[in-house]
Amino acid sequence: MGFERPCLHARSKIDTSTISSLGNNCPYDRMSNSIEHFMWGYQRYYRTHVKVAADHVLKLLDEGLNPDVFLVGIRQEDGAGRHPTCVEPEEDYWIESEAFNGTESLATSIRSQDIEAQIVHSHPLAQQWSDEAVHRRSIRDAILQIIDLHSSKPANRSFFASVPVPVGGYLVSVIYSIDTTVLNSYYRLALGEVSIHEYLNRPVARSLIDAAMDELLVQASDGLLRPDPGLSNDYREAEETIRTAGRRLVRNAAFRTNQHALDADYFFYDACDKISALKYEQTDSHGRFLLAPRDIEGVRTRIKFKNDLTFDNYRRIRKLLELTSSGGALHTDSEHILGGHFKSGHVGSPENRP
Repeated sequence: MGFERPCLHARSKIDTSTISSLGNNCPYDRMSNSIEHFMWGYQRYYRTHVKVAADHVLKLLDEGLNPDVFLVGIRQEDGAGRHPTCVEPEEDYWIESEAFNGTESLATSIRSQDIEAQIVHSHPLAQQWSDEAVHRRSIRDAILQIIDLHSSKPANRSFFASVPVPVGGYLVSVIYSIDTTVLNSYYRLALGEVSIHEYLNRPVARSLIDAAMDELLVQASDGLLRPDPGLSNDYREAEETIRTAGRRLVRNAAFRTNQHALDADYFFYDACDKISALKYEQTDSHGRFLLAPRDIEGVRTRIKFKNDLTFDNYRRIRKLLELTSSGGALHTDSEHILGGHFKSGHVGSPENRP
């Protein structure tokens, strides 16, 4: 049996005489309250949905992460009586809608320093897409800067923001925050992006928690693109989100190691997934890969293969992995298996290798 949520309305937009004339067909009769900083009718329900999703996902990693969620909307379309910026929740929250009134101005300054904004595309449509992507990222970064400098910003919280998408005439971004102490209690890589070339960087996850936050941000943005966000709840199971975050982390780590191998980051994860399902003499798989560039310092070679192995021979690799079950690792650059190595000192600095 279907369930219709009552649609919240803007206080300044509703004519009570019109509501009375609608009688039982008016959805606003079912309302217990209304919204002053109105973006769309289901914004409160949507925030609740993404908060519940974050709770379910992050408690699988560490219950102490204690996520919080709010929405920020920056008006893109003119409308009489509509606020230039909106925060949900709008009442009794640590940051107010008016704090974001300078977002567009700050975003313009950020765009002027964005190296990707200097790229010129020969195709007009490609240029339009690129300009729009740069604009929306600058809005996100401006929102995060405003949060970081706000006098009431909660202590010991780390903030993550989605790239905003259009909803109801606003560019809407979902903002998550989690406990900083718990976040940093797990190992995190220092760098959160990889340079593709001098005008383009690619973001990469620093830890499994960071990868999970990236997945939550993607899901939140996708949800905003659906009709009437918040009207229904259709999100993945928490366990599936964690699996996807693990996939993201491994692929990003592979890309850090080997940035020029075509699709090697995807093939590496898929190969590991398939190899892990194979048994060795009817026992579960055990073994280690050392994911590092071919010429990395700090690695002592015990076995070097005459010819590099590729990841398409799963059973052969599975047998070789058994040699590492009690120590050591098979060295791979995500595209080839180069030999058997043992770590001597710190491996992986610098984190990103061209």
